[in-house]
Amino acid sequence: MLASFSMRDSKPKRKARKSKLLSTPEVLHSLLQNGKSPLANQFKRWKLWQNWSEVVGPSIGKHTLPVAYDKKVLYIWVKSSAMMQEFIFVREAVKDKINAFMGVEWIKGVHYTLDQHAVPQPEDANKSFREFIKKINK
Repeated sequence: MLASFSMRDSKPKRKARKSKLLSTPEVLHSLLQNGKSPLANQFKRWKLWQNWSEVVGPSIGKHTLPVAYDKKVLYIWVKSSAMMQEFIFVREAVKDKINAFMGVEWIKGVHYTLDQHAVPQPEDANKSFREFIKKINK
């Protein structure tokens, strides 16, 4: 009796791919978090703004807010000129905490400002945008 032999048995076995399909929010989060576009930088600034007190600590966070980002410099609003003078001494520590939060050297410098005009408010982001950002931040 002849042994049964099929062509299927002669093919080398392939390893199964371990790819994972990502959801749309996961893809967008990855693009915005890891991208180098102006939109990605604004997303990172928004994410930093949302977690500001956790990143820099409550004592600094209650007197400051990140207001602008340009050419690897973060501009931080401070409540008063006296506090601004104090925060100059912790500039490097703040920069290090922010870069640790971002996971890369996102900023090379920190500038403090008293210009409150640029301070974003939570109400500035409409509801659907806030919900979208919450989904991709998970």
